[in-house]
Amino acid sequence: MTADQVIGYIFDYAPLLGNVPEPIPERPVVYGELAGFARDWEVAYMNQDSERDGDYWVDPESGERPDIAIVGLGIERDSTSNCNGLAIPVTSELLAAYDGTETRAYYRSENLSNLFTYKAGEDTFRLDLPIWTYIARVPSVLLFEQQNDIDNAFIPAQYKEKVRSNISALDQEAGQARFTASTIKQICPDMVLDLKQS
Repeated sequence: MTADQVIGYIFDYAPLLGNVPEPIPERPVVYGELAGFARDWEVAYMNQDSERDGDYWVDPESGERPDIAIVGLGIERDSTSNCNGLAIPVTSELLAAYDGTETRAYYRSENLSNLFTYKAGEDTFRLDLPIWTYIARVPSVLLFEQQNDIDNAFIPAQYKEKVRSNISALDQEAGQARFTASTIKQICPDMVLDLKQS
């Protein structure tokens, strides 16, 4: 990837540091905040859905694939919150790849570049290209609500801890506090599970 191929940025509010392109000096990955948004544990899919046969969770003791709803992070508008995360530079090809994996449960937002800021020293800056993020689709949120109502929705503890530790690594002084402040309190439990991928 070269700087002139970059068409914009994806704001990653749950930075698992996967599929991040090789850094280039002219267009680095940027840590900052998206104003007017908060994370929420509100996105769900069924662990036994056949579409997830290549990427599902199992009980670490029995090896069984439980019939539960797996809950992940979403993002929603919240005028009282600024959500911290990564702005990842993307080419048109990389954006299409992100769309291909993320749009099962999310849709890509409109350009939010006027809401994203980052600091360099004491100064605050904005990016000069469009920035998008992925927002939960209504069916994914409704599935979470339905499954949580019957106590069948769970956050994989491994996934949750990885998100939190990566946020802390990005901003050791205040990352965890900012993560907590910009994340709506979860209403479903964690569960210890192992991820299986093929």
